[in-house]
Amino acid sequence: MSIIKMVGTDMDGSAVKYKNDPFNSGWDALGDSLPPAQRKKWYETRDYFYPRKELYPQWFLKQVEMLKGQDTAEIAAKIFPPPYAPGFLEFFRNLPIDMITAIISSGVDFIANRIKHDADLDIIICNKLHIFDGKFTGTGEEVVALWSKLDLLKQQADKLGILLENICYVGDSENDIDILKAVGRPYIINPHLSVKGLAPEIKDYREIKLD
Repeated sequence: MSIIKMVGTDMDGSAVKYKNDPFNSGWDALGDSLPPAQRKKWYETRDYFYPRKELYPQWFLKQVEMLKGQDTAEIAAKIFPPPYAPGFLEFFRNLPIDMITAIISSGVDFIANRIKHDADLDIIICNKLHIFDGKFTGTGEEVVALWSKLDLLKQQADKLGILLENICYVGDSENDIDILKAVGRPYIINPHLSVKGLAPEIKDYREIKLD
């Protein structure tokens, strides 16, 4: 069995599980924090674009625009602390100091940065929201396209000199499938039907075996 040198995880639905369907995502938690009319528009936009995956860049920017002018401290008070998956913090905080740890997500840095801090992670690879003077500007940067996660993991692994077989990764949904098939130690948690059976299923991050 390959020696594991890096542990990566998806964010929305895996590391954290917000109370929204079907993705349990921090992204939709941002939408839930908006006033009712904007919240309705948020979900209408999501439901329109989700089946049209080729339009993901437009989807991202459309929803980012809806955050313009929102006070980041007020939003943070509504969505933090993140609702962590069982054992998530305990698992990552107790890994060996030389184990590389990462989030790879099409979610956003506003949430991923909080998780990085709480779990003492090394790397976050995710989309970015721009903030100025304590408010969202309504602009952002698409770093992680919905179907690009494996490519980004490969780039990061190449920089670190780590083979995919030496990586453990935890995911939950269809945009994790490529990574789950590629890494040496895949796991699924809170899985959607699309990933059922692709990897051992855990209920708690402390069930992950690295040795």
